[in-house]
Amino acid sequence: MTHVARNVVNDVLRCLVRCEALQASIARLPARHADAVQLQQQAADAFQQMEIDLCDLVSSFIGAPMSGRMFLPLPPEYVSADAAQESLHAQLLEPRA
Repeated sequence: MTHVARNVVNDVLRCLVRCEALQASIARLPARHADAVQLQQQAADAFQQMEIDLCDLVSSFIGAPMSGRMFLPLPPEYVSADAAQESLHAQLLEPRA
């Protein structure tokens, strides 16, 4: 369960540590034939790309106060136009106390 008190940067850093551990375990796997070598390389490349993406994310989080970049989706990204219109009508037609 996610808690508000948790630090997002630390969560991402924990993911980075997991990526490094998985890369190391992949590197230790024995390569018995060409397919295994290719699969190991693809997995290592995928974890390396994930590591790069996570590092970019951490730097974005750290720089957010200076850049003003928000990490919350804006309502148009997750609320359809119909739902927004319905909500507007409900708010306008609701009797005030």
